[in-house]
Amino acid sequence: MGLDRLLRVCALFAGARIYPGSAVAFKLDRRGHGRKPANILATLKRGKDIFSCHIVELSEAGARIKLANEFAVVEGTARLTAAEIGDLEAEIVWQKGDTVGLRFTAVTVRAAGNPAAAKGEPRR
Repeated sequence: MGLDRLLRVCALFAGARIYPGSAVAFKLDRRGHGRKPANILATLKRGKDIFSCHIVELSEAGARIKLANEFAVVEGTARLTAAEIGDLEAEIVWQKGDTVGLRFTAVTVRAAGNPAAAKGEPRR
């Protein structure tokens, strides 16, 4: 087995995404939660603005969404609402055109060591 093939096999077992090119042209997925493809219509609410969107990928920690308005620019915090997932507060982490990456705030709070706050309970 050649070095290129060996590196690709090891990368796949480690959960990496393989990109075309040389043996070292791969990128490890550093996310702590597995992502699943989704096909969910939702709304993203930011202040008084409401954006129709489509959830493309979903995990316990966040989502990748596609905005219906390709020229919309969003930043800061927002609420993602859909019948299948409920109403979740999220931080807008990145935007590339009409595609937006969200990190759910409850997961961030839980990771910071306050599981009570993540459930909406008062801090003691």
